[in-house]
Amino acid sequence: MGIEIWPIIKLALRKTVGEAAFTNWINPLELTSINASKANFVTPTKFIGDWVDRNYGDSIKFEFAKQGLDVERLVFSVNMEPKITPAKKSSTKPEAKKYQNRFYRSTRGFFRP
Repeated sequence: MGIEIWPIIKLALRKTVGEAAFTNWINPLELTSINASKANFVTPTKFIGDWVDRNYGDSIKFEFAKQGLDVERLVFSVNMEPKITPAKKSSTKPEAKKYQNRFYRSTRGFFRP
């Protein structure tokens, strides 16, 4: 047993901490390894790692213990890889873009030049 147990523990934590707290604090965590009584996680920010350790660390260790894993320490590292998100495509169709600036707004409404 190792990191493959994390989804089961996350499910138990979701029930324990509630949906909002789970979504904000537990779900962003990624378990990378368990060795020598230490569970290593990757977090998006240092703040999330510190917050989870302070507020949910005991609950996480308890859930590991329920699964038969002796985890005494949680270690949080920040994911330094930048998230690359694809650029949003323009919602305006090319034909519409061609004509979108032909109407202007005045105090009396729209008019055409």
